[in-house]
Amino acid sequence: MAELYFGEGKGIEDFLVVTVEAGVGLGIVLGGRIYRGTRGCGAEFGHMKVQIDGALCRCGQRGCLEAYVADYALLREAALRPGTQQQPPPARAAATARAFPADRTSAVPGKPVPALCLLFRIRTARKPSRQPSGAAPA
Repeated sequence: MAELYFGEGKGIEDFLVVTVEAGVGLGIVLGGRIYRGTRGCGAEFGHMKVQIDGALCRCGQRGCLEAYVADYALLREAALRPGTQQQPPPARAAATARAFPADRTSAVPGKPVPALCLLFRIRTARKPSRQPSGAAPA
C-alpha cells in the first residue's frame, strides 16, 4: 500500500485508507504492517451490504456499498435525477467511458489516480507487554 510507505500514512502505526473510484477499497494498517486477514485478503469494504435487495453491483449481488458510491453508481444516479435529459444507453456508456477511462494515470506513469482517497488515523487497544515472573515493574 503506497500510503504506508510513501503517502500520508508514512510514520503512522495504525490507520485505514478508503478509496472510492471504480469500486470502494479499504486498506488496513495495524502496528505499521498491512493487515491481510486470514485468507490473505484485506477488507472487502465495497461489498458490505447496505441495502437489502438494493441496487445491482458489478459483482452481481445487490445492495453493496459500491453500488451506491462508486463512479458508475454516481453516473447512474445522476442520469435518473428528475429534470436531467436521458441519454440513449450507447451514448451514456460512451460518456461514462470518457469520464472514467480504465487507464487513468497520474503524472507518475503507471500510478492510478483514485477519485477519492481518505486516510483515517485510528487508535487500537494494545495489550500490555508481559514481564517475566519475578521482574520488577518499570
